[in-house]
Amino acid sequence: MSDAGTPRPSWTARMENSGSRPNNARSIVSRKFLGLEIKGNSKTKAIQSLVLAPKVHLTGLNEIRLSPHSSLTINGGTVVTRRWGDVSPNATLQGTGSINGTVYNGGSVMVPGGDESSLKVDGDYHQTGKATLSLKIVESEKGAITVAGTAHLAGRLAITVQNGFKPAAREAFTVLSAQKIKGTFTNPDDSVTASDGSSFSIGYSDSAVILTLK
Repeated sequence: MSDAGTPRPSWTARMENSGSRPNNARSIVSRKFLGLEIKGNSKTKAIQSLVLAPKVHLTGLNEIRLSPHSSLTINGGTVVTRRWGDVSPNATLQGTGSINGTVYNGGSVMVPGGDESSLKVDGDYHQTGKATLSLKIVESEKGAITVAGTAHLAGRLAITVQNGFKPAAREAFTVLSAQKIKGTFTNPDDSVTASDGSSFSIGYSDSAVILTLK
């Protein structure tokens, strides 16, 4: 059987919640699709989530799309796409590991920091003006997110601090590094208040975002 021509919507695998309650799926083996969409219920706002077990990989060759009211959790594995991963408004991409492709964040990306708790994007990172990047400061100074290409910044930066960790005054943390930084976050006065009440100034270099405790 053959199916000539360009890719069609029917070639995309879809995981959709059509009910009124959250639906959680867990993948314990690596999976490969031509394209993958995860979609919640926009009417009831019921979430559809997919959690990858430790070291499990997910491939969506053409695209991986997180539609509204959906979430994808990476747990030390790799997400692969030849095009991009698209995070829609009211959708969340979270966890640790690698994304082999470009990421478009129109919703929320959440990344813990540290030696074994970072997210590597092997492509570009784009964030819209209404999106949020949530990062965690830990005692290790390893950046929470590393972008191999260009990080196009806008929207909000949110910060949590590791429980029990007390940064010193004027201590600086590189939370994002990239080959090139374009744009800035829209936090008022280039500052962010962390989950523990600590206040950080947001600084930028050509290739990094640096937080400094006030």
